[in-house]
Amino acid sequence: MDKKLILGVMIGVVLATTGAVFATRALNAPPEFVDVVRVAPQLEQVTMPREVCTEVSTTREVGRDDNLRNGTIIGALVGGAIGNQVGDGRGRDAATVAGAVAGGFAGREIDRRHQKTDTVRDTAMNCRVQNRMVEKQVGFRVTYALDGHRRTVLMERDPGEQVRLSEVTALATLDGSN
Repeated sequence: MDKKLILGVMIGVVLATTGAVFATRALNAPPEFVDVVRVAPQLEQVTMPREVCTEVSTTREVGRDDNLRNGTIIGALVGGAIGNQVGDGRGRDAATVAGAVAGGFAGREIDRRHQKTDTVRDTAMNCRVQNRMVEKQVGFRVTYALDGHRRTVLMERDPGEQVRLSEVTALATLDGSN
């Protein structure tokens, strides 16, 4: 036989074998994409604090004049003038001093009893933190089909109708299978 013919047959056999190996690998290779069967939002209950404020009104009485000198001075003057009307000499001096002291004391007490007050109304904010439970979406529960089995993983985004197999196999499944 001709050397060229033998060489050609050998090259053909090598190429055919190589093609068969690659075809077998391609048929047995896992798919690049898998079908998504179901997508549902993954929700968690979380505590959300919020500040709740209400207005509170208060009323208090305030004296108009905390200075009681006017009653004391007027009482001392009137008491001294009345005491000056009693007695002679040193008795008059003692009566004037006694009248001034008694009049000052009486004037101060009268001033205190008749002092007017103002009613003051204040409004203050009373705030407190109130916690409430809310649902927060933390991702998507994605169920996909591979080799007749369904697996569910938690993903950050909705993948659509198909997802890369390499993307879902890198995630832990929620149903315990891998």
